[in-house]
Amino acid sequence: MGQHQRQTRPRVGCKSVGLRPHVHRSPRQHRHAGARVMSGAVHEAAALAFLGAAFRAARERAGRTTREAAELAGVSPRVVSHAENGKPVSAISFLRLCRLHDVNPFALLDAVAMHRREGGFHKAASGGVSRGTTSVTRCNSSMREARP
Repeated sequence: MGQHQRQTRPRVGCKSVGLRPHVHRSPRQHRHAGARVMSGAVHEAAALAFLGAAFRAARERAGRTTREAAELAGVSPRVVSHAENGKPVSAISFLRLCRLHDVNPFALLDAVAMHRREGGFHKAASGGVSRGTTSVTRCNSSMREARP
């Protein structure tokens, strides 16, 4: 390769982490793509809030404080707080919290998918994200049923 030539690597996307291959779009297409991204962000925030409510209910049902749950799970109290308040946590922290609450993580994620299919995630009139308490209760019951 010459001194001024630059080798470029192909852009490869992975939808699970939000990366997509680079696509050339017109300005109009960019406007519409942004609407889809915002919609995805709303669903993601609602799913995290849904999981957080399930984790909090399981912890309270066990009669544990945040600090006790963190110590037993092997994570910091901040991680437990973030997870319960719908903030993103690492995959390993998610798995540790599932193990703490004796929950099959796949059953929990299936409950989130079922809630999404039922249209449970939507924007509230105030502009925030809301979730139906009926489905959170159903998720908690599926968490209890998923235990080995």
